[in-house]
Amino acid sequence: MESISAQIDQALYRLRLAKPTPALWAGVTAATLTSTLASLETELMALQQSLNW
Repeated sequence: MESISAQIDQALYRLRLAKPTPALWAGVTAATLTSTLASLETELMALQQSLNW
């Protein structure tokens, strides 16, 4: 279980680093990517919480 939790922590960290900055991305691409990354982050956080029960 600890290994899975550690992997989730690493994935969340990478997702947060991958979020686009306004200076590098523009328009629909940034919005789509940001939305997708936010969804993945939410799913990983929910999975991590369920593992901690």
